[in-house]
Amino acid sequence: MSSTWVSQVIYPTTTERVTERVRYLRRPLEATLTGAIRSYFNAPEPLETQTQVTLACLRAIGYPQFLILSQTLARSPNVLKQDIGMFIPVLLVNMFGAENVETYRNSETNKASTRSNTWRDLHWVSRYTPHKVKKIKK
Repeated sequence: MSSTWVSQVIYPTTTERVTERVRYLRRPLEATLTGAIRSYFNAPEPLETQTQVTLACLRAIGYPQFLILSQTLARSPNVLKQDIGMFIPVLLVNMFGAENVETYRNSETNKASTRSNTWRDLHWVSRYTPHKVKKIKK
């Protein structure tokens, strides 16, 4: 099975179903994640190599806060991780426009194609879906 980068214009993540599912994350996480996204994309690396924004966002939350959120929001850790993973492309599209955001997807099914986490400090994350931003809107 091969995977490719697919524009959010062609195959959007920001469906009504997804937006409704992750709505509960706006108040506790939007500011933290937006800040993490901006910091991540302000790094000196070229945008095309910056595909681990999801991991940067999870790092910004941190494991202790993640566990607190899981209890406070009455979500299992696995469900909360999935929901955060869906919330990130929603924020990316809001920040940079669907035309500038791409998601790594299976070429045959268009389902998100995950990669193994290689960031050692994120021991609590095994897989993530890569996203990339082609152009930063000012």
